[in-house]
Amino acid sequence: MTVGWGGNRQLPAWYNIFEGGTNGPEDSEGIAHTAEYVRHIIRKEASVLSGGTERVVIGGFSQGSAVNLYTSLSHERPLAGVIALSGYLVGRPPVTEAGRNMRILMCHGESDNVVPYSRALLSLEIIRNELKARGVDFRSYKGLRLSLNPEELQDIVNFLREVIPSSELDF
Repeated sequence: MTVGWGGNRQLPAWYNIFEGGTNGPEDSEGIAHTAEYVRHIIRKEASVLSGGTERVVIGGFSQGSAVNLYTSLSHERPLAGVIALSGYLVGRPPVTEAGRNMRILMCHGESDNVVPYSRALLSLEIIRNELKARGVDFRSYKGLRLSLNPEELQDIVNFLREVIPSSELDF
């Protein structure tokens, strides 16, 4: 999918962003369609792994992060983990027990100029308090805009080392 953004530029997107950006109305249909697509990929990957979905980690940046939070919280089977970078929660996913127990690493720059840091904190509050997710780790980075930095990359590596058995890691 592509969406119009800033002067009618066409950009690739997981779902449409309406007027108001991350604080405006949400594309519920597009989000649901994309979540089903991600579930399809999870099923496909799990079918080639001996441990099934419990060995799958999904991750995303910005919109990809938003979709993966929605998808993982509503997923019927546990995943190894979720990495959500510079993102936010879209909608209110129908949370499953597997979703509530999902290991989630949320990372966000405090100076993000596209997805406001306050939106990430609101998402964290909703995920923990309203949706009752128990395995969320939130990391923030001073001065970081919509980008990655070495500290964040190290946090990702450490998270992967926690959720993937060491015998399967080669980094």
